[in-house]
Amino acid sequence: MSYFSGRHGSLLYLGKPVAKVRGWTLSVSTDLLETTTVEQFAPTYRPGMKSATGTAQLFYYRLGFRDRQINTEFNSLLQRLVRVGELNESDLVSLELAVGTTAADRLLVDAYLTRADLGSDSGEVSKVSVDFTVNGDLKRGLG
Repeated sequence: MSYFSGRHGSLLYLGKPVAKVRGWTLSVSTDLLETTTVEQFAPTYRPGMKSATGTAQLFYYRLGFRDRQINTEFNSLLQRLVRVGELNESDLVSLELAVGTTAADRLLVDAYLTRADLGSDSGEVSKVSVDFTVNGDLKRGLG
């Protein structure tokens, strides 16, 4: 049995890892619909709608000249939300969230970025925290 740590995790956008990922989370929940009848003495339920939201913590960086040709995922992802102008349905992004090192350890979702927090502290690496809401069901789950 092997255990994975944060160093095994990654966030992929446009099929490539978003460089400088500090971490990510995905919360999946299901609403329960009560099916209890009058004569029952304990509540019963059935599954209802499933939803998922997540966050990713990224380190903010500016690409060097060589990197501009190959590592554009960070800027492209961030520009889906942090830009001038309105957002629309074309801003839906496909994200691949990796917990481990194999395909069985990767989640695939279509999501809208719903929040971005950019920050800078003296003596610290600048960071960006991004929230997202999954559109529809997971495209691929664990296992």
